[in-house]
Amino acid sequence: MRKSILLVQMILCSMLLISCSVPERTNQDNESEEVLSGINISIYNDNSIKPQPELFDVESEANLLSTTVREIENADPAPVTIPTIDEINRILILEFTYEKKGKTTSKTDYYIMIWDNSEKYYIKKFTMTRDFYYDKYDEQAKEKILQSVGSDNWRSILPLTILTN
Repeated sequence: MRKSILLVQMILCSMLLISCSVPERTNQDNESEEVLSGINISIYNDNSIKPQPELFDVESEANLLSTTVREIENADPAPVTIPTIDEINRILILEFTYEKKGKTTSKTDYYIMIWDNSEKYYIKKFTMTRDFYYDKYDEQAKEKILQSVGSDNWRSILPLTILTN
């Protein structure tokens, strides 16, 4: 009988110690982190009758996503002056969508990218608003877009792999 009571006490003490210990961090903690799930690429196209910017491509391949993030992070950190409106050849919008476990979209970041007639590329993170949507894209729209995004914090960048694939 005494052995039984001692055994029950040991089991209860063991259970108490186990339940009071701090659990190790599991993979579930990492599931709440935001993960880049896709990049939507939109382009302003003056030869289109569609509303602008026009969705050009959707990329969700993990290697291309991580390569694109790395290429933007490696852009020249020194702010640059962008070319004049007449020298700008193309304007793109890159929409980065992030997901958390159990949510479709937890966060969206936007970058505007331009390249000029001499094939130099520039990028800037910005806040997408309705000021960047147009029924028709022309020189006036280009000027308004560049005024809205501002001339500060532009960075020089090499062509992104996501655009050349």
